Amino acid sequence: MRRLAAVAACLTCVACAAEVSLTAPALEPLEGGGQSGVAERSFLVVGDDRTFRALYASIHAHRLPSPRPPDVAFGTHVVLVAFLGTRSTGGHRAGFGAVVVEGDVARVAVVEQSPPADALLIQAMTTPYAMATLVRANIRTVELVDGTGAVVLRRSWR
Repeated sequence: MRRLAAVAACLTCVACAAEVSLTAPALEPLEGGGQSGVAERSFLVVGDDRTFRALYASIHAHRLPSPRPPDVAFGTHVVLVAFLGTRSTGGHRAGFGAVVVEGDVARVAVVEQSPPADALLIQAMTTPYAMATLVRANIRTVELVDGTGAVVLRRSWR
């Protein structure tokens, strides 16, 4: 019975993988949390160290001492950033999901999680965010898409 369950799980993984390009570049979570300080829902693709360091310092301006930003190899990577905007409770999370590559365009799913309706939550303003690195490879355009499949940000470079 366990073997049958394992085979079924494997087939499910194969079916899911068929939806994502086999040449999809690596997407690695970098950081996230509940306090970004960014009040509006917004999205960024950062391609240089200077911009990233300024953004990182801004996100962590409320912390003393301010943490050192993680090292990112911008020659081969970009940083994806999702800000969910102001929420009236805790329990909200941002993240990134599947990467689908078509030609030189990578479409990356932005994942927004809300707490269950019956959850006991802290009653405090939060500004959830997430950051991840994406390998540039042969990518020339990144599209971030929301849960409905709508493009929320399109960023291209040469």
